[in-house]
Amino acid sequence: MKKLISPTAHAVMDYLVGGIFMMVPSTLGLNHRAVSGYKKLGTGIIALNALTDTPVALKKIVTLSVHKANDAALLNGFMLATFSDEVKNDRRTLAFHVGMLALLSMQYAMTNYEHSLRN
Repeated sequence: MKKLISPTAHAVMDYLVGGIFMMVPSTLGLNHRAVSGYKKLGTGIIALNALTDTPVALKKIVTLSVHKANDAALLNGFMLATFSDEVKNDRRTLAFHVGMLALLSMQYAMTNYEHSLRN
């Protein structure tokens, strides 16, 4: 399968996703614990992205392969969080969570992490 998302496009998407996690849950009126967790997640996504070796990084410390491993760990944890009380017992939170899980899964699957940024 051809991977359509370049590392640079992935990085831009990560900044957007981080912003979504930091702002949208409270706007939707999700429960307090979920909002707090999503804000922390958004902060982590933005921080990792800002340090990953891409043209939109603030400081290039983290390699793309390490970023990919972090993305895989994030997806696994995010899938497991679907079953937490904060998510599964609140209809709006569950809908937001599943939607973001789908988006993040697609972004991960469609990113060409092997693409050379030095070309």
